[in-house]
Amino acid sequence: MVPALHAKRRETLPVLYIDLSNEHPTVFISEQRCSLKWNALFSRHPFTLLLSPLVPSPFQSLPPYLLFSRLLTLAIVAIALLLSACSRPDPCREACIVFIGDSILSNWPLLQSPNEFSSMQIVNHGIPGDTTTNMLARFPRDVIQLRPRVVVILGGLNDLTKTPLSVIEQNLSVMTHNAQQHKIQVVLATLPPAHKPSGSAAAPATVGQDDILAFNSWLKSLAEQDHFAVADFYSTLADDHGLYQTGLTYDGVHPTAEGYQRMEPLLRRAIQSAISNSN
Repeated sequence: MVPALHAKRRETLPVLYIDLSNEHPTVFISEQRCSLKWNALFSRHPFTLLLSPLVPSPFQSLPPYLLFSRLLTLAIVAIALLLSACSRPDPCREACIVFIGDSILSNWPLLQSPNEFSSMQIVNHGIPGDTTTNMLARFPRDVIQLRPRVVVILGGLNDLTKTPLSVIEQNLSVMTHNAQQHKIQVVLATLPPAHKPSGSAAAPATVGQDDILAFNSWLKSLAEQDHFAVADFYSTLADDHGLYQTGLTYDGVHPTAEGYQRMEPLLRRAIQSAISNSN
Protein backbone atom coordinates (compact mmCIF):
# COMPACT_ATOMS: atom_id res chain seq x y z
CA MET A 1 0.00 0.00 0.00
CA VAL A 2 1.12 3.54 -0.72
CA PRO A 3 1.21 6.20 2.00
CA ALA A 4 -0.16 9.15 0.02
CA LEU A 5 -0.91 11.34 3.02
CA HIS A 6 0.57 11.42 6.49
CA ALA A 7 -0.60 14.26 8.71
CA LYS A 8 0.45 15.09 12.26
CA ARG A 9 -2.37 17.44 13.26
CA ARG A 10 -5.41 15.89 14.91
CA GLU A 11 -7.92 17.62 12.61
CA THR A 12 -6.45 16.01 9.46
CA LEU A 13 -6.39 12.40 8.35
CA PRO A 14 -3.36 10.58 9.78
CA VAL A 15 -2.82 8.01 7.04
CA LEU A 16 -4.20 7.43 3.57
CA TYR A 17 -3.20 4.21 1.77
CA ILE A 18 -3.60 3.30 -1.88
CA ASP A 19 -3.36 -0.31 -3.02
CA LEU A 20 -2.42 -0.40 -6.71
CA SER A 21 -1.50 -4.08 -6.74
CA ASN A 22 -4.90 -5.51 -7.59
CA GLU A 23 -7.04 -5.33 -10.69
CA HIS A 24 -9.35 -2.93 -8.85
CA PRO A 25 -7.20 -0.43 -6.89
CA THR A 26 -8.45 0.55 -3.44
CA VAL A 27 -8.02 3.76 -1.48
CA PHE A 28 -8.30 3.33 2.28
CA ILE A 29 -8.44 6.16 4.82
CA SER A 30 -8.18 5.37 8.53
CA GLU A 31 -8.67 7.55 11.58
CA GLN A 32 -8.62 6.89 15.31
CA ARG A 33 -12.34 7.53 15.77
CA CYS A 34 -13.76 6.78 12.36
CA SER A 35 -12.86 5.02 9.15
CA LEU A 36 -13.84 5.58 5.57
CA LYS A 37 -13.20 3.19 2.73
CA TRP A 38 -13.39 4.14 -0.93
CA ASN A 39 -13.40 1.68 -3.77
CA ALA A 40 -11.69 3.01 -6.86
CA LEU A 41 -13.23 0.90 -9.60
CA PHE A 42 -12.17 1.22 -13.21
CA SER A 43 -14.85 0.51 -15.77
CA ARG A 44 -14.04 -0.81 -19.24
CA HIS A 45 -13.24 2.71 -20.33
CA PRO A 46 -9.70 3.36 -19.01
CA PHE A 47 -10.42 7.00 -18.17
CA THR A 48 -13.51 6.40 -16.04
CA LEU A 49 -12.90 6.48 -12.29
CA LEU A 50 -15.67 5.95 -9.74
CA LEU A 51 -15.22 6.83 -6.06
CA SER A 52 -18.02 5.70 -3.73
CA PRO A 53 -18.07 5.92 0.10
CA LEU A 54 -19.10 2.68 1.81
CA VAL A 55 -19.80 4.23 5.23
CA PRO A 56 -21.13 7.67 6.32
CA SER A 57 -18.54 10.32 5.59
CA PRO A 58 -16.78 12.02 8.53
CA PHE A 59 -16.42 15.09 6.31
CA GLN A 60 -19.96 16.31 7.02
CA SER A 61 -19.02 18.07 10.26
CA LEU A 62 -15.83 19.70 8.96
CA PRO A 63 -15.38 23.45 8.49
CA PRO A 64 -15.55 24.45 4.80
CA TYR A 65 -11.81 25.12 4.48
CA LEU A 66 -10.92 21.67 5.85
CA LEU A 67 -13.54 19.99 3.70
CA PHE A 68 -12.14 21.67 0.57
CA SER A 69 -8.59 20.71 1.56
CA ARG A 70 -9.47 17.05 2.00
CA LEU A 71 -11.54 16.83 -1.16
CA LEU A 72 -8.70 18.45 -3.13
CA THR A 73 -6.27 15.89 -1.70
CA LEU A 74 -8.58 13.03 -2.70
CA ALA A 75 -8.92 14.45 -6.21
CA ILE A 76 -5.12 14.59 -6.60
CA VAL A 77 -4.82 11.05 -5.26
CA ALA A 78 -7.50 9.83 -7.67
CA ILE A 79 -5.66 11.34 -10.64
CA ALA A 80 -2.37 9.77 -9.53
CA LEU A 81 -4.15 6.46 -9.07
CA LEU A 82 -5.59 6.59 -12.58
CA LEU A 83 -2.26 7.49 -14.17
CA SER A 84 -0.44 4.74 -12.28
CA ALA A 85 -2.98 2.12 -13.24
CA CYS A 86 -2.70 3.06 -16.91
CA SER A 87 1.09 2.64 -17.00
CA ARG A 88 1.71 -0.65 -15.23
CA PRO A 89 4.95 -2.50 -15.99
CA ASP A 90 4.82 -5.98 -17.46
CA PRO A 91 5.64 -8.92 -15.18
CA CYS A 92 9.07 -10.53 -15.43
CA ARG A 93 9.25 -12.83 -18.46
CA GLU A 94 11.26 -15.34 -16.44
CA ALA A 95 11.55 -16.15 -12.74
CA CYS A 96 13.09 -13.08 -11.13
CA ILE A 97 14.28 -11.60 -7.85
CA VAL A 98 13.48 -7.98 -7.09
CA PHE A 99 15.79 -5.99 -4.82
CA ILE A 100 14.23 -2.89 -3.29
CA GLY A 101 16.11 -0.52 -1.04
CA ASP A 102 18.68 2.25 -1.00
CA SER A 103 22.26 2.75 -2.22
CA ILE A 104 23.54 -0.36 -0.41
CA LEU A 105 21.65 -2.39 -3.04
CA SER A 106 21.89 0.01 -5.98
CA ASN A 107 25.70 0.12 -5.71
CA TRP A 108 26.16 -3.66 -5.47
CA PRO A 109 28.00 -4.67 -8.68
CA LEU A 110 26.80 -8.27 -8.52
CA LEU A 111 23.14 -7.18 -8.55
CA GLN A 112 23.24 -5.35 -11.87
CA SER A 113 21.50 -6.59 -15.02
CA PRO A 114 22.04 -8.77 -16.99
CA ASN A 115 23.56 -10.76 -14.11
CA GLU A 116 21.59 -13.57 -12.56
CA PHE A 117 21.36 -14.52 -8.92
CA SER A 118 20.44 -18.05 -7.83
CA SER A 119 19.63 -18.77 -11.50
CA MET A 120 16.99 -16.03 -11.58
CA GLN A 121 16.78 -12.72 -13.40
CA ILE A 122 17.84 -9.70 -11.32
CA VAL A 123 15.66 -6.60 -11.07
CA ASN A 124 17.51 -4.06 -8.92
CA HIS A 125 15.23 -1.28 -7.69
CA GLY A 126 17.66 0.15 -5.16
CA ILE A 127 17.67 3.97 -5.18
CA PRO A 128 20.44 5.99 -3.50
CA GLY A 129 19.15 7.93 -0.50
CA ASP A 130 15.78 6.18 -0.52
CA THR A 131 13.62 5.87 2.59
CA THR A 132 11.17 3.16 3.64
CA THR A 133 8.31 5.60 3.10
CA ASN A 134 9.22 6.00 -0.57
CA MET A 135 9.97 2.27 -0.87
CA LEU A 136 6.44 1.61 0.36
CA ALA A 137 5.04 4.11 -2.14
CA ARG A 138 6.72 2.38 -5.09
CA PHE A 139 6.33 -1.18 -3.83
CA PRO A 140 3.22 -1.98 -5.92
CA ARG A 141 4.85 -0.88 -9.18
CA ASP A 142 8.46 -1.90 -8.53
CA VAL A 143 7.71 -5.24 -6.87
CA ILE A 144 4.12 -6.52 -6.89
CA GLN A 145 3.38 -5.86 -10.54
CA LEU A 146 6.55 -7.66 -11.65
CA ARG A 147 5.36 -10.86 -9.94
CA PRO A 148 8.82 -11.92 -8.75
CA ARG A 149 9.45 -15.19 -6.97
CA VAL A 150 11.47 -13.44 -4.25
CA VAL A 151 11.79 -9.85 -3.01
CA VAL A 152 14.81 -8.70 -1.00
CA ILE A 153 14.09 -5.67 1.19
CA LEU A 154 16.88 -3.53 2.64
CA GLY A 155 15.95 -0.10 3.96
CA GLY A 156 15.75 2.15 6.96
CA LEU A 157 19.23 3.64 7.25
CA ASN A 158 18.17 6.91 5.62
CA ASP A 159 15.07 7.08 7.83
CA LEU A 160 16.64 6.72 11.25
CA THR A 161 17.84 10.31 11.61
CA LYS A 162 14.44 11.84 10.84
CA THR A 163 11.70 9.21 11.19
CA PRO A 164 10.41 7.47 14.35
CA LEU A 165 11.37 3.81 14.54
CA SER A 166 7.69 2.87 14.82
CA VAL A 167 6.97 4.44 11.41
CA ILE A 168 9.88 2.61 9.78
CA GLU A 169 8.65 -0.66 11.29
CA GLN A 170 5.13 0.00 10.01
CA ASN A 171 6.45 0.67 6.50
CA LEU A 172 8.39 -2.60 6.48
CA SER A 173 5.43 -4.52 7.89
CA VAL A 174 3.08 -3.25 5.18
CA MET A 175 5.60 -4.15 2.44
CA THR A 176 6.04 -7.68 3.74
CA HIS A 177 2.29 -8.09 4.15
CA ASN A 178 1.70 -7.01 0.55
CA ALA A 179 4.33 -9.46 -0.66
CA GLN A 180 2.70 -12.29 1.30
CA GLN A 181 -0.70 -11.42 -0.13
CA HIS A 182 0.74 -11.90 -3.62
CA LYS A 183 2.65 -15.10 -2.77
CA ILE A 184 6.07 -13.48 -3.09
CA GLN A 185 8.77 -14.90 -0.85
CA VAL A 186 10.42 -12.31 1.40
CA VAL A 187 14.05 -11.85 2.36
CA LEU A 188 14.74 -9.14 4.95
CA ALA A 189 18.24 -7.69 5.26
CA THR A 190 19.59 -6.16 8.45
CA LEU A 191 21.07 -2.68 8.31
CA PRO A 192 24.86 -2.51 8.07
CA PRO A 193 26.89 -0.40 10.49
CA ALA A 194 26.91 3.34 9.84
CA HIS A 195 29.37 5.95 11.01
CA LYS A 196 29.89 9.19 9.12
CA PRO A 197 33.57 10.16 9.21
CA SER A 198 34.35 13.80 9.94
CA GLY A 199 33.98 15.87 6.78
CA SER A 200 32.23 13.13 4.79
CA ALA A 201 29.37 14.20 2.53
CA ALA A 202 28.57 10.74 1.19
CA ALA A 203 26.71 9.51 4.24
CA PRO A 204 23.47 10.59 5.92
CA ALA A 205 23.66 12.33 9.27
CA THR A 206 25.22 10.08 11.88
CA VAL A 207 22.89 7.28 12.89
CA GLY A 208 23.12 6.05 16.47
CA GLN A 209 24.31 2.47 16.82
CA ASP A 210 21.56 1.87 19.37
CA ASP A 211 18.97 2.75 16.70
CA ILE A 212 20.52 0.33 14.21
CA LEU A 213 20.66 -2.45 16.80
CA ALA A 214 17.06 -1.80 17.85
CA PHE A 215 15.85 -1.87 14.25
CA ASN A 216 17.79 -5.02 13.41
CA SER A 217 16.44 -6.74 16.52
CA TRP A 218 12.88 -5.85 15.57
CA LEU A 219 13.46 -6.98 11.97
CA LYS A 220 14.70 -10.39 13.12
CA SER A 221 11.66 -10.74 15.37
CA LEU A 222 9.36 -9.94 12.44
CA ALA A 223 11.17 -12.51 10.28
CA GLU A 224 10.86 -15.18 12.96
CA GLN A 225 7.20 -14.41 13.52
CA ASP A 226 6.24 -14.51 9.82
CA HIS A 227 8.83 -17.09 8.70
CA PHE A 228 10.84 -14.77 6.48
CA ALA A 229 14.45 -15.43 5.53
CA VAL A 230 17.05 -12.99 6.90
CA ALA A 231 20.34 -11.83 5.39
CA ASP A 232 22.17 -10.57 8.48
CA PHE A 233 24.64 -8.18 6.89
CA TYR A 234 25.34 -6.40 10.17
CA SER A 235 26.81 -9.52 11.77
CA THR A 236 29.40 -10.00 9.04
CA LEU A 237 30.38 -6.33 8.60
CA ALA A 238 30.44 -4.89 12.15
CA ASP A 239 33.27 -5.00 14.64
CA ASP A 240 32.97 -5.16 18.44
CA HIS A 241 32.25 -1.42 18.57
CA GLY A 242 29.39 -1.49 16.06
CA LEU A 243 31.46 0.04 13.27
CA TYR A 244 32.59 -1.41 9.96
CA GLN A 245 35.54 -3.75 10.16
CA THR A 246 38.72 -2.40 8.58
CA GLY A 247 38.66 -2.50 4.78
CA LEU A 248 34.92 -3.20 4.45
CA THR A 249 33.76 0.40 3.87
CA TYR A 250 35.11 3.45 2.06
CA ASP A 251 33.01 6.11 3.81
CA GLY A 252 31.67 4.55 6.99
CA VAL A 253 28.30 3.67 5.43
CA HIS A 254 28.73 1.96 2.06
CA PRO A 255 30.57 -1.36 1.63
CA THR A 256 33.72 -1.76 -0.41
CA ALA A 257 34.11 -4.58 -2.93
CA GLU A 258 35.47 -6.71 -0.09
CA GLY A 259 32.46 -5.79 2.02
CA TYR A 260 30.07 -6.92 -0.71
CA GLN A 261 32.03 -10.18 -1.01
CA ARG A 262 31.36 -10.79 2.69
CA MET A 263 27.66 -10.08 2.19
CA GLU A 264 27.15 -12.26 -0.90
CA PRO A 265 27.07 -15.74 0.73
CA LEU A 266 24.61 -14.50 3.36
CA LEU A 267 22.32 -13.21 0.63
CA ARG A 268 22.56 -16.44 -1.36
CA ARG A 269 21.69 -18.55 1.69
CA ALA A 270 18.75 -16.32 2.59
CA ILE A 271 17.33 -16.42 -0.95
CA GLN A 272 17.74 -20.20 -1.11
CA SER A 273 15.96 -20.48 2.24
CA ALA A 274 13.09 -18.34 0.98
CA ILE A 275 12.76 -20.47 -2.17
CA SER A 276 12.80 -23.65 -0.11
CA ASN A 277 10.01 -22.29 2.10
CA SER A 278 7.83 -21.83 -0.97
CA ASN A 279 8.16 -25.45 -2.11
